[in-house]
Amino acid sequence: MPALSRLGVSVAALALVAPGALALQADPVDDVVACRAIDDIEARLACFDASAERLATARQSGDIVIV
Repeated sequence: MPALSRLGVSVAALALVAPGALALQADPVDDVVACRAIDDIEARLACFDASAERLATARQSGDIVIV
């Protein structure tokens, strides 16, 4: 994939992920679920990677407890 295309996919993924990252006390589980709606495979993977990182951080900090 050409570098320009990868850059475009990255920008698109950030545009999709950024609103969730900026929301106050957003539910990190909702962020993961929202990624399912993304059609582009690379953008969806980028979304899952970013939201999984936020979910892991929330778990480590105690903001979310998984039972």
